[in-house]
Amino acid sequence: MRSPRWRRGLGLGCAAALVLVAACARRPGETLGREESARLLRVATDSVAARSLATALSALQRLTRASDTPAEAYATLADVYDHLNWPDLGLACFDELRRLKPEEPQILYYAAHFRSFFPAQYDQAAALFEAALARDPERRLYYDGYSRFLHEKRDFARELSCLDEGLERFPADAAFSTQRGLAQLRLGEVDAAAMSFRALTDADPADPYAWLNLGYLEFGRGNLDQAAQCFAKVLALDGKNTEALYNVGRIALRRGDSANALRATRALKAAVHAR
Repeated sequence: MRSPRWRRGLGLGCAAALVLVAACARRPGETLGREESARLLRVATDSVAARSLATALSALQRLTRASDTPAEAYATLADVYDHLNWPDLGLACFDELRRLKPEEPQILYYAAHFRSFFPAQYDQAAALFEAALARDPERRLYYDGYSRFLHEKRDFARELSCLDEGLERFPADAAFSTQRGLAQLRLGEVDAAAMSFRALTDADPADPYAWLNLGYLEFGRGNLDQAAQCFAKVLALDGKNTEALYNVGRIALRRGDSANALRATRALKAAVHAR
């Protein structure tokens, strides 16, 4: 998420951007040759990378109005609007791109992405995500974006289904496996979630977050011995992990072991102050 300072900086540039856009708007009958179109696209792309968004806007507005092949210009313009936090204008760009290239999966995906900002368009966004996946099921980005969208919508059953499909294509993807385990927990599928988290610890025993998730799950099930083993694994990998130290203290308190609870509390305070 962009910081408030970044947003304020963008806001200060908006007036200048609009002035430049107006100055560079296409005059009636203006056309751009291939060389000029290519030059303006390079200017726009370089300006986006340098966060000179006013310059990028001025070049892109000319391109989208006067170029014979404006698809790349619309895509880059949408990126500018995304940086400016103007999702409505980004969506307008991708709707125009869908008119130009209606079967392009990446265009469908980003049209869905921009629609996801508007609750009234959630169903349309979901349909576009699914259309992008149907046309190109080998793009990890599409599964990731769609599953996150479904998570934000709190449609956990469809989120889990999307992650299952993603893992069929990318079986070694630890992030998808973690998200699947968390989705299973939200749906009350605790045993399935435990299997997902244990598979992650088996695949990478040096991943502290896999042990943390498994530890939280076992603690929630009341399996204090197994939870303690998981948090001990975390601390063996990262001795100042505050989440593990906190949970070691919780387990000690649950067992009535005040000495170890105090020891864990002191270690937790030291870890926090060391940050």
